[in-house]
Amino acid sequence: MAEKKNLTDVFNERKGKVETDAETGTSAVEKMTQSGLPPSRRGKRRVELWLSPDAKKQVKLIAVDEEKSQERVMADALNLLFKSRGIPPIA
Repeated sequence: MAEKKNLTDVFNERKGKVETDAETGTSAVEKMTQSGLPPSRRGKRRVELWLSPDAKKQVKLIAVDEEKSQERVMADALNLLFKSRGIPPIA
C-alpha cells in the first residue's frame, strides 16, 4: 500500500504548478491568502440575514432561472431597494 502524503507536502509539490498572473506574477492562491479573501471580495463587507426556508428556496430558484449567483440576486434586490428610496444603486 502506498504511503499517505502529508497535506503540506502535497501543497508544496503543487506550488510550482499553480498558474500565475502574467502581470503581477502572483498565483490565485497567493492572491487569496494575502488578505484571506479572493480578489472579488476585497473591500467589501458581509451582510447576513435569516430567511425562511421558502424564501431561501425562492432566491435559489431565481438564481438558477437567471443564471446568476444567489449573491448577485440579493445584490440586485438591494439595488431595487436603493432605487425605491431615491438613492444610487451601488450594490
